[in-house]
Amino acid sequence: KDGLRADVEFLPQGMSPFADMIHDMCKTGFLNATSVGFRGMEADPAKDRKGGYDFKKQELLETY
Repeated sequence: KDGLRADVEFLPQGMSPFADMIHDMCKTGFLNATSVGFRGMEADPAKDRKGGYDFKKQELLETY
């Protein structure tokens, strides 16, 4: 009911210019969302909206 939450750990600063850039974008608020890939394992048809499913159990496969 509260959505998905994650703790993210970055490489130590200076090890990767790309990781440093993403870290800085998150810290300053320019990047404030991610995307996940998951496998639905248990779901019910959505009751409060037309179409879709409410997933009760899923397996996280990846996060971007």
